[in-house]
Amino acid sequence: MKLTNNRYYFDFNATSPLAYSVKDWLSRGDFAFANPSSVHSSGKAAKREIKKTSEFLYDVFELSENHYHLFYHSGASEAINQIVKGFAEKHRYSGRTIDFFYSLTDHSCIVNQVSQLEALGHRTHELKVDSNGELDWESAIKQIQSVDGPALVNLTWVNNETGVVWPLEKIRALKEKTSACVHVDAVQSVGKISDWQSSLQGPDAFTYSGHKFGALKGVGFSFIHKDLPFEPFVVGGGQQMGLRAGTINTMGVVSIRLALEEMKDSFDYKQLEESKLFIENALAKNLGQKGQIFAHNARARNANTICFGLHETRADILATAFDLAGIDVSTGSACSSGSVNPSRVLMAMGADEQTAKSVLRLSFSPYLKEQDCEDFLDKILNVVKRFL
Repeated sequence: MKLTNNRYYFDFNATSPLAYSVKDWLSRGDFAFANPSSVHSSGKAAKREIKKTSEFLYDVFELSENHYHLFYHSGASEAINQIVKGFAEKHRYSGRTIDFFYSLTDHSCIVNQVSQLEALGHRTHELKVDSNGELDWESAIKQIQSVDGPALVNLTWVNNETGVVWPLEKIRALKEKTSACVHVDAVQSVGKISDWQSSLQGPDAFTYSGHKFGALKGVGFSFIHKDLPFEPFVVGGGQQMGLRAGTINTMGVVSIRLALEEMKDSFDYKQLEESKLFIENALAKNLGQKGQIFAHNARARNANTICFGLHETRADILATAFDLAGIDVSTGSACSSGSVNPSRVLMAMGADEQTAKSVLRLSFSPYLKEQDCEDFLDKILNVVKRFL
């Protein structure tokens, strides 16, 4: 995507610009501002907007209010902490500990909870992935079946760094074959895979962040099954059935509906996939033996992400070159104080430290079009070729 300041923005997995419908709505100033818990007319107007969005979300994801609660929050990091810790806390109240299953390819808000859970006496188990970032589902099922007592599994539907997709049917099968509760990190699904609005029936919880698909920042939503043991993390005035207290961000919630309506009407998966593959195949050809596309051979990948690296070039150096060329990209690792740490995701996939320090990610707009690809590819290769 080319921005109005003439920069090229290829970092949609980090955050997205506001959807056109959201920008148009904000420019009109036509929004409910009152506290939706208030009993006056302005409060009731805000409450109606939230109800309208909730009904829309249940419809889009083919879920029933009879089986799933829906609650709004500030985004996935908060919600995933709430769900994991809330599950553990609910069982701790009855004197029980839990078994928690995760992968090192999961988001940091999962991985960084592991030590916290262990400090509280809970048991944690890593689900291993192969060199393509794929899970051995049968092995994972056996691993989960081997524990007794309450268990919670986190599964990342679409990996933010590599674009590897863990199919929803595999996730459902794991849920069916184990007694574990399953939370799905669905943050990177909207506008990046063909079945992003598939029925979510089966797993116990799903979490989304609005800013990943064109809504305002600081708002997200989660579905949790009514049978999921869960102790609310944020308590207060009892809003949202006590699942998450605090005044609901009405403007943020409305922006979710507007952005998803636009995505639902305008997203063309085939166009996005073909456009990305045009860029990826040309990039791979130019990299040759001097670099690689990571997870290139995974059975399922999303349609907007290219994770690549040059064997002899650190990601921070290459990212700086892109930045100076007016192109926004993301490293797969955390840079600080002049040093670059290896990508945890790539290390989990078996990469050596040097390779894991070379990871760069291009993540494109859901509306990437074929006519833009040659221009985008030309800009990307102009930077990459300087290091070949």
